[in-house]
Amino acid sequence: MDDFDQIKVFMNDWLKRFLKENEHIAINNLTTPSPHTQYVPGDTERIIETLKTLMVSKDYETMREYTIMAAEDGAFGPPDSLPLSDEFAHEFIKTLIAYYRIISHRAEGDYTFEKSILPPESVAPQPTQETKPQILLSEALKRYKADRIAAKRWSEGSAKDIMSTLNSLTDVL
Repeated sequence: MDDFDQIKVFMNDWLKRFLKENEHIAINNLTTPSPHTQYVPGDTERIIETLKTLMVSKDYETMREYTIMAAEDGAFGPPDSLPLSDEFAHEFIKTLIAYYRIISHRAEGDYTFEKSILPPESVAPQPTQETKPQILLSEALKRYKADRIAAKRWSEGSAKDIMSTLNSLTDVL
C-alpha cells in the first residue's frame, strides 16, 4: 500500500467498519472484543489529546507503535502484513482520532457529528418516474366538457355557458 490515496481509502473503510461494529456492540449491549475500541469517559478524551500531540510532534515512531498495537488487537491483520510507512502511521492516527471523537459524541447521543467527518455514502440512483405527457389547459377543458356531456351531467346549452366562463379563465391565465 504505497499509494497515499490507497491508504486513505483503506483507513476510510477501516473507520466505517469499526464504527459499525461499535454501533452493533452498543445496540446489543455486548462486550467489545478490544478495550481499545470502546468509549470510556475521560479516558477517550485523554487518548484523543495524546494522539493529537503525536500528530503535531510528527512522532512517527510512536505512531507506528500504535499501528502495531492495533494490528495485534485484530484491527488490520497480522502486524507483519502492514506497511509501516510514515504515511500509513500518520493516516492511521488521524483515523483513530476521528474514531474516538465520533464514539465520544455517540456516547452523548450525538449521531449528527459523524456526518461532518465521514464522506457521504453514495446513494443509489432513484428510478426515474415516467412523466405523463403534458397538455394545455385549453385541451384539458375540452376533455372535461366532453366527459361532462358524455356522463349526462351537462346539457349542450349549459356546457356552452360554462365553457365560455372557463375559456375566459384560460385567457386570463
